[in-house]
Parts: sequence; C-alpha cells; structure tokens
Amino acid sequence: IIFKEDVRIMDLKDLHKNAENIWKKLRLRTHILAIKISIKLK
Repeated sequence: IIFKEDVRIMDLKDLHKNAENIWKKLRLRTHILAIKISIKLK
C-alpha cells in the first residue's frame, strides 16, 4: 500500500511538471505571436 501511495505522489509531481511545461510553451507562443503582431502594426 505504501508503494502505491509513493507511485501516486510521483504521478502527481510528473503531471504538475508537464502542466508547467505546457503552460510555459503556450505563454512563449502567445508572446512571440504578440511580438509579430506589434511589428506588423508599426
């Protein structure tokens, strides 16, 4: 039972890391898009 709990904790940590990575990628993409739009507007 203890082993299963440890696995669950590890899964949660991995999910959190994946979510952070996806969020960072999305933010970077929207940031680049905003720069491109602002260059076109100038």
